[in-house]
Amino acid sequence: MWWSWLEAEYHQTSHRGIGGQTPLDRFLEDNALIRPAPDNLDDMMRMQVSRKVNRDRTLRLRSRVFEAPDGYAGETVEVLFDPFDLTRPVHLALLLSGQTALRSILRRAVPEALNQRVTVRYNLDGFDRQTTEQYIEHVRAATQENKP
Repeated sequence: MWWSWLEAEYHQTSHRGIGGQTPLDRFLEDNALIRPAPDNLDDMMRMQVSRKVNRDRTLRLRSRVFEAPDGYAGETVEVLFDPFDLTRPVHLALLLSGQTALRSILRRAVPEALNQRVTVRYNLDGFDRQTTEQYIEHVRAATQENKP
């Protein structure tokens, strides 16, 4: 019923706010400006939740059990899924935060595919006391300069 009204009435009635045009005519006027949806739109519209992978490499999602690849047991992963169709492939993303976690995972023999996908490897040493004090002073000064 609502869709019928939208199509037959609303889109066909002229509106003062758009210069007396109908919404449909206004839309079609700029039709060339509309970009096509990307090919991977379905992947971009997936829901994302965090789950911890059990020791047996399984995780639960909406009362279903999924199996994670080797090397993910005990890790927290981001699960990307289609909430309307759980039969579609479910994607896991392991978010590595902190050098210790990254190094220990990459040292394992199992996740060679993950190891191959690391594009940048850089180790930041921690600040010494003097550098830390200089950094804090720099941030304080920058903050004071930007106050109205």
